[in-house]
Amino acid sequence: MDLKFNDDLDTIKDSLKHTLTKIKDEGENPLLKAEMLYKFSRYKFSEKEYDECHETLDQLNTHLAENNLPKNYEIFYWLGRVFEEKEEYINAKTTYLTLLTRIKKLDETKELENEILDRINVVNKILEK
Repeated sequence: MDLKFNDDLDTIKDSLKHTLTKIKDEGENPLLKAEMLYKFSRYKFSEKEYDECHETLDQLNTHLAENNLPKNYEIFYWLGRVFEEKEEYINAKTTYLTLLTRIKKLDETKELENEILDRINVVNKILEK
C-alpha cells in the first residue's frame, strides 16, 4: 500500500484520490477496499483525527481477516501512533512491542522494525519523566 511512514498530508491525499478513482473506474474489490481504508486511516491520522483513525484501522483489520487478505502489520504501527498521540503511552508501548515480536519472523520488514524501535524509544523517554 504505497505510502511511506513519513509521507506528508498532500502525498497521502493524492494517493487516496488515486485509489478512489481506481475504485470508481474498476469497481470495488477487497484489495482496493483495503487500500482505501489504509490510506483513509493515514489521512485521518495526518488530520489529527485519532479516534476516526483508530476506527478505520479496526475496520481495515476486520476487512483483511474477513476476506483472507494478507496481514498488514503497519495497521498496528499506526494504532501505536494513535495511542501515542492520545497520550496512552502504555498502550502504545504494548502495541509496539507486540508488533515487534510478530514481525521479527519476517525478512522484508526491516524498515518497519527500525521505525517501531524509534517509536519505542520516544515512548520510553516520555514514560521516564
